[in-house]
Amino acid sequence: MKRIELINIVSLLLLLVIMSTFSCKKDVINKDGLFVYAPAGKITYDTWKDTYLVTRNGVQSQSSAGFPVLLTRPFSNDVQVIARIDTSLIASYDSINKTVSPRFNTDIFGFAGTGTVTIKAGKTVSADSITIRITDNSKVDFDKSYIIPVVLSSPGNEVPVSNNRQTMFVNISFTKINTSLSGFTGGNNIPVIINRTPDGDAVSPDIAAFQATINTVFPDNLDVNIVQDNTLIEGYNAANGTACIPFPANAYTILQQKVSIPANALASKDSFKIQVSKPQAFEPGKTYLLPFQIKDEGPVAPSEKNKVMYITLTVKSQNIDPANGTVTGTTINRAGWKGTANSTDNNYSNGVPADVFDNNYATGWQSALFPNQPPDFVIDMGNVHTIKGFSFTPLYWSFFGSAYISDATSIALYSSTDGVNWFAQGDYNGTALTGTADKPDTRFIKCYQPIKARYFKFTVLKYSNYAAGFGELNAFE
Repeated sequence: MKRIELINIVSLLLLLVIMSTFSCKKDVINKDGLFVYAPAGKITYDTWKDTYLVTRNGVQSQSSAGFPVLLTRPFSNDVQVIARIDTSLIASYDSINKTVSPRFNTDIFGFAGTGTVTIKAGKTVSADSITIRITDNSKVDFDKSYIIPVVLSSPGNEVPVSNNRQTMFVNISFTKINTSLSGFTGGNNIPVIINRTPDGDAVSPDIAAFQATINTVFPDNLDVNIVQDNTLIEGYNAANGTACIPFPANAYTILQQKVSIPANALASKDSFKIQVSKPQAFEPGKTYLLPFQIKDEGPVAPSEKNKVMYITLTVKSQNIDPANGTVTGTTINRAGWKGTANSTDNNYSNGVPADVFDNNYATGWQSALFPNQPPDFVIDMGNVHTIKGFSFTPLYWSFFGSAYISDATSIALYSSTDGVNWFAQGDYNGTALTGTADKPDTRFIKCYQPIKARYFKFTVLKYSNYAAGFGELNAFE
């Protein structure tokens, strides 16, 4: 009986030893190659980028996108990781990256929460992230970018932290929220033209409109006001080499001086509106300037670069009827007419100025392709004529079997009696020309008052495709 009991005791001890041995081996296997590490980085190796939005009153919103902590493989237990800021490592970062980062006291930055994250059992990525928070806005220079060295450690070293991936350098920068003024086609200059015609003044555009924009969304509705400021004229003239003068008093009306940028929008839905109410107060030969800038108030400061909108105004003597109606009168005989141009294509269309007067719609003049400046086409009628207007067609040409049209959609017309002194008659503005050489598209330049001259210059301000061109050009008297 005692022998059996002894055997049972020995067997039990042996079983306990075997279980203990297997248990120890299991723990060792589970921790083999197991360690905590930081991700590679967001912008460069071991560097994470966070950007905070800043208003006049300080930080508007702080980033919620920190970096997670990683584990080389799943583990059977939760793994806790603690983060701390070590400012002594900034010098090492600057040395490696050849940068000069601002130094700061450790009480300026901290962590969202406690700075402790947990990798749950069976997972390889922490459920939450390590995120930097500003703890003292008053000590932060929002014009600078900061490097925050974050060092990871594991409590009790239950699971070690990788020596190579223990530190993450968090790059904190700031975007200042600000408002700007912008024209609907971009830029900070709205040109207004008064076309002075025999039938009266026509202002284009009738209302100068522009909007307020913001460089990033703001959580609340934001009102933006503008103020008129003639003190900006001197700086504008110096920067642009101009000699602009102020708008005459009471010659304009501010129809809308305040707009609102809706919450989470980038631009105002309504617009600032300025109208020239007394066009007769403006004189030809002068350039006028009306500057507006954002009134500096509210939680968001105006952009220093884009807080001003300039309205420029010129008066043009306009003897060209914008209706572009048919010209009536006698077609002038073009025998003896001469044509010249300061830009002619000699590579593709083989057109020359003289071909504009040959009664062939398939020949004519074409400027060089994509000319650097508006090309001039000049006609010498040989004698002085009293001109009511002109008709013109585009040049229809082909190149290696492909058909092309060279036209003029905007023309500045000048007249002269001696070919030296030129007088502006106004502008023609039309649409792209179509048709073919068999069925040409004919357009008209109609004058309000007849012009007595021998020479006429057509400066092509705009054209449709590759070059400016005329197929045929006739005059009426």
